[in-house]
Amino acid sequence: MKAINYISISSALLAILFLANGCSPAGGEKRGHEYMPDMAHSIAYEANTVNYYSHNTWGTEEELQAMSMPRKPVNGTVARGYAGVALAGSAADRKAAWERLQNERFNLNINGAVPYHYGDTDAERERASAEITSNPFPPTASGMESGKALYDVNCGICHGDSGAGDGYLVRDDGGAYPAQPAILTDAKFITASEGQLYHAIMHGKGMMGGYSDKLSYEERWEVIHYIRSLQATSQGKTYALVDENATANSFVEAAEEEVDVEAAIQALIEKVKTSGAANAGSITLNNVQFNTGSDKLKSESEGDLMKLVNILKNNEGLRVEISGHTDNKGKESSNQRLSEKRAKAVKKFLVEHGIDGTQLEAVGFGPSQPVADNDTEEGRARNRRTEFKIIE
Repeated sequence: MKAINYISISSALLAILFLANGCSPAGGEKRGHEYMPDMAHSIAYEANTVNYYSHNTWGTEEELQAMSMPRKPVNGTVARGYAGVALAGSAADRKAAWERLQNERFNLNINGAVPYHYGDTDAERERASAEITSNPFPPTASGMESGKALYDVNCGICHGDSGAGDGYLVRDDGGAYPAQPAILTDAKFITASEGQLYHAIMHGKGMMGGYSDKLSYEERWEVIHYIRSLQATSQGKTYALVDENATANSFVEAAEEEVDVEAAIQALIEKVKTSGAANAGSITLNNVQFNTGSDKLKSESEGDLMKLVNILKNNEGLRVEISGHTDNKGKESSNQRLSEKRAKAVKKFLVEHGIDGTQLEAVGFGPSQPVADNDTEEGRARNRRTEFKIIE
């Protein structure tokens, strides 16, 4: 009996010692260890995951949570990819950058570091809605396929497969969502600017959180293209796609088209002289460009504007109208103001270079005189223009 008791006591002591050392926590100089790997949890630190287990985790649960949170890129670093396209200084530079990327498809792995200078406030939302008026990526078949896949994963659960706000979370079997998700096919979203949709992806809206850390720069715009296609379908329309092999031409606005503006204006002058009538037509100043949502002229505009200066100096009897035009995205009142300010910016440039201000009339027409279909990006690009017309 005594032998049995000694064995029992010894076994108990060994079990206690084994348990005491079999699962020891990490800390200080100790790595922590377990008797055998526990398949119920990871022993590694995982990004964006908080799975606390004291025997295999450094620090406290709060410290682990802090280490698991997404972090901002190192100051001064720039992601490889489309940042060079988005931030290029001129339309020609953007086109060249886009063409390079078309030939270097391996370099398209962008992580979303293109700057976004709009804060998470209602005022900033309004500013983004007014100033961001176009999608920088062309609607291609491959982009639309990617946009659909991303929409289904990130958006469809709330907004529904067709954008009708009837996703899985608003089902009728007890999974009702606390608030009705936005119905993206409503008129107010169909007429919303690209900036309004992009801002919602970046910062969220209402009960929807932001997706800036889940979607890259290009992916956000692909999702917006797909949303636009759902909206077009809801209206019985087809969302036009561009040829995959011709995207370099469709990526930039129609303002890039090479037009000999000097020859065109001289031809218009001759037409006016021959007919004896003003208002004989107008010429689009394709290379007169502005910063997005701004009346600040880009440097590449100077060439055509100086040609216009020379023509007006040689034809002092002419009175001309400089008109600004926009597409229909965003608030009509904002577009009207922007078109007026841009026309006045051109007039200011001409006056500063020696043209008599009485020769010039600056007017803005906002989106009221489109020359192309505003349902496509190519059409909207053509509608955003500055025109020259002889009025006397």
